[in-house]
Amino acid sequence: MNIFVSEKQARAVPARLLMENETVSEYDLELERALYGNENFGMVNHYLRPSTGQRAHLYVSDATCRILGLHAEEALARLASRELSLVTTEFNSFCYVMFGTWFFATRPGRPLSLVGCIRDLGSKGEKGGVMARYVQQPEFDCHGRLRSMKTFMFPLDKKSYESLLENPHDPFSTFNHHISGGRDYDTWMNDFESDVFAGETILGMQKSKQGMERLEELGRELERMYQPFVEHAEKILLEKMPGGLKVAGPHSDLLSAVATMNDGRRGREQEGVR
Repeated sequence: MNIFVSEKQARAVPARLLMENETVSEYDLELERALYGNENFGMVNHYLRPSTGQRAHLYVSDATCRILGLHAEEALARLASRELSLVTTEFNSFCYVMFGTWFFATRPGRPLSLVGCIRDLGSKGEKGGVMARYVQQPEFDCHGRLRSMKTFMFPLDKKSYESLLENPHDPFSTFNHHISGGRDYDTWMNDFESDVFAGETILGMQKSKQGMERLEELGRELERMYQPFVEHAEKILLEKMPGGLKVAGPHSDLLSAVATMNDGRRGREQEGVR
């Protein structure tokens, strides 16, 4: 038994202590060192404590800082303070959160790929934005708990952007349509600065017909995507009502009745708008 344990420990990936009881494997360190100076894409890696889900430490590559136009220290500080939303619009930030939450809940372990325009915070020119493709890949420990979330950032030129949109089999085409608003590369890049400060703030979108149409379209899509979660949560809530009330007999259609009431309410609201 002792020999078996010793051999198993010898084969295990060695870990290095970062601070207190936080460790990172030599494999991850080697990977980060190899990718740090890669100029083709940026990389951000959030390490988590699997037992609590809290963030443990953060890695940012040199190319990520270049894409964002920030020094490494400032990029780390902003990411650590959860200020990543500063680099894009309010609407896009909301889309990333809602699409990402749904995607990883329904397809755990698969990478999420989205396209977006981000601010070049260090730019002195008039451009002010960079088109990029984000790929997020979760990693889990042996117990199936999330241990890290890697995000890769690939800068896109016009040709690369258009080639992504031309792929009819892209499973993320619906997401990217909502994020871009159906705009082509040049239009999106030209609109970006005004989008950041007005056009794609939630308040700004509510003040225009086109903006409201995009919000309503996104709302319908999110309602469709999250409906199974809502129904499941309502079912659990009803089953845990005081007295152990179960949804059965004459109450079995309660969820359907609630859905019908909500549909009726939305219909009346639409009639009021007309």
